[in-house]
Amino acid sequence: MTVARGRRVRPAGMAKPHRFPGLASAPASGAAVGVAAAGGHGLVRARVRRRLPADPEAELDTGVVLAAQRLTWRMSPLAELSRPAWSPRHRAGMIGLRLYLLIAVGLVVVKIVQLAVAG
Repeated sequence: MTVARGRRVRPAGMAKPHRFPGLASAPASGAAVGVAAAGGHGLVRARVRRRLPADPEAELDTGVVLAAQRLTWRMSPLAELSRPAWSPRHRAGMIGLRLYLLIAVGLVVVKIVQLAVAG
């Protein structure tokens, strides 16, 4: 390799070195395909699970919803609404998100202190 103006210049015909020489491309591409397939499968399952009925009004108790009722409907005041109950899965997810936020803030504070001490 030669150096020109502070940067290395690769001679013509010399291959670019691999960033990860110990990693073959077949396992990495296989893992990428597996992750993509799993994500696609999850998206398909979510869409099938949440599919709306063809005629939502057909499933109502009365079978008829007047347009005037739709136009004049108002939500109850928030003070009158009860707090929704969280499932254990929802609660665990929220705890995980809060922990993630605390760790992220802690790492930002550590980085700020490191930059202040070094600079």
